[in-house]
Amino acid sequence: MMFAPKVDLYCRECRLTFNEKEGLEHHFLTCHAGYRQPPVDLTQAEFEKIPTWSMGKQAHTCPVCLTHWRYMPNLVSHVLESHPPRLLITPLAHTDPNVLQEWGAVVHRHFGQTAGSLILENCFHRSCPRCSITFATFEECVEHIMQQHKSIYLKSRVFRAWSRSLTPCYPSTFHYPY
Repeated sequence: MMFAPKVDLYCRECRLTFNEKEGLEHHFLTCHAGYRQPPVDLTQAEFEKIPTWSMGKQAHTCPVCLTHWRYMPNLVSHVLESHPPRLLITPLAHTDPNVLQEWGAVVHRHFGQTAGSLILENCFHRSCPRCSITFATFEECVEHIMQQHKSIYLKSRVFRAWSRSLTPCYPSTFHYPY
């Protein structure tokens, strides 16, 4: 018999299942600074069927909230705004970066590598948050910031917030200077 996780004992931010409520509560306190995820709008039966969803339904579903979005740009904006990845510079963010990377892989599989990249890229800022210059590529924008505004970037919450939104789908192209 296959083990089916219980929706009320599952941390959607980390994709971890607990045997009892106390374990989940302890996890919320230690990993999420006491933050408790809002209840999911799925029954236990629907939750158990997630692995059998079509690739399209999985691609159009927030990997954390498990809510379906009709338009991909709206979903990507929601994910980046509501579920920033937990990184060294953002320890109070709640979402494990692997959850976002897995979802990005689903988007690429469903739409194809080129279209998937365009869908995910359209939500990223390709303009410098300091001087508002818009660049043709994400890489050019990052290079500009590190050359022209590096000292400001290292001290600024605006730049750290900007870079955080780039990490989920481009984890290997942006390196934090630590």
